[in-house]
Amino acid sequence: MNTYLLEIGLEEMPAQMILPAVEQLKSLANKTCEVYQLSFDNIRTFSTPRRLTVQLQGLPEKQADRKIELKGPPAAIAKDAKNNWSKAAQGFAGKNGVSVDNLEIREFEGKEYLFVQREELGKPVPELLQTEAEQWISQLNFPKNMRWGSYRMRFIRPIRWIVSLWNDEVVPVKLEMVEAGNETRGHRFLSSGKSVLKQAAEYEKLLEKLNVMADFEKRRESILSQVKKLEQKHGFEVELED
Repeated sequence: MNTYLLEIGLEEMPAQMILPAVEQLKSLANKTCEVYQLSFDNIRTFSTPRRLTVQLQGLPEKQADRKIELKGPPAAIAKDAKNNWSKAAQGFAGKNGVSVDNLEIREFEGKEYLFVQREELGKPVPELLQTEAEQWISQLNFPKNMRWGSYRMRFIRPIRWIVSLWNDEVVPVKLEMVEAGNETRGHRFLSSGKSVLKQAAEYEKLLEKLNVMADFEKRRESILSQVKKLEQKHGFEVELED
């Protein structure tokens, strides 16, 4: 099973913006899978004030080969006076890497056009993700963004590191201020700092060793459990906000 992980490490961001951001990240990853027809088992998100992460599990090695249908020029200009294929038809065929013998004339919205079917070979998934992951980052929307240093990019807070891993291999995502690697960060005060992530699938386990609970729901349940224990121990009730 192939796993891809993208972690955006940044300076501490406002708490109320964290969940909407990782939901956007999940939506963008899901859209990529739809566009490129990539099957997957699960998409998980992780987040803290210093990281936004998406993990895609069960991805294929490569995109499936597929047949695509392309519409060309109107049939009225497809053949010359001698009923031979015109330059327009030949150009359409050549542009799409097929013989004119593969051209078809079919009706579309009341008019006849040239059509051709072409087999498109699937690309390796890591190759697709390299470009797509950069787009996921740039397409994240926040109520307020900032610039830092001399960089043109705007983001909620300065980006300090990126982890981009396909299983155990770095997918070379690159922004103007940072290149992706395999080094994540632990708890700011309760860890030694940088740590190498050897496998994309081991992300959550590694962060737990670094004193970071990155799964929002698990973190929420842990806090509520601790609050409940305190309530029972001291006989009071805590009023919680959503």
